[in-house]
Amino acid sequence: LDAEPAAAAELTFLVEPILQFGTKESMTFVCETSVPTKIDVHYGRHALLGKQISTDQASLISEVTVSGLEPFHEYFYRVDATDENGRKISSKLRSFQTAPPADQAWAFGVIGDTQRNPEVTRRCAEGIFACRPNFMLHCGDVVDDGFAKNQWIKDLFEPCKELMAYVPTFPVIGNHEKDSHWYYDYFALPKPEHRYTFEYGNAEFFMVDSNRPLKPGSEQYQWL
Repeated sequence: LDAEPAAAAELTFLVEPILQFGTKESMTFVCETSVPTKIDVHYGRHALLGKQISTDQASLISEVTVSGLEPFHEYFYRVDATDENGRKISSKLRSFQTAPPADQAWAFGVIGDTQRNPEVTRRCAEGIFACRPNFMLHCGDVVDDGFAKNQWIKDLFEPCKELMAYVPTFPVIGNHEKDSHWYYDYFALPKPEHRYTFEYGNAEFFMVDSNRPLKPGSEQYQWL
């Protein structure tokens, strides 16, 4: 008798869609699925959505950037993930706000050293989300061991999933990340990613990697 075909792995979000690197005109979405999927981001100014952007190739960790948005406006979104067998899962309908121009007020939350404290991280994330900031800074040491994949999922993204689904996150890399590829896989940042800069409203932020040289003459010193 022919052997029974192996059952396909369950299709789930390992990391529900999170927002990253929000600007006045764009927002980036990152998610991870249990099997490779193609991603469709549906978005619009109203809950009916109406616009869509999709990935071309199936992937476990997917990154999609929506551009051409209006500054300081609220948008609704939903993310669909479809595998090669046609199975589909969808995120909840959620919303985000684009960054303001320089003459508008804004606020941000700050968190750091979340490491292996999922319950404390959850309470901090809930407290930040209750203040409805425009974005969140993470000061590094996002997990205890950057190469321990489960820590990213269970100790960071799970307790922060509501906050990160509505509020874009701008992280810096800590020594506990160990320069692991997971940091670069999960965060969508300008090259070289371990250091970068971004403007928000009337301010510019410089995200510096203190694990690499900072002395006069070093690459980061010259950049700054």
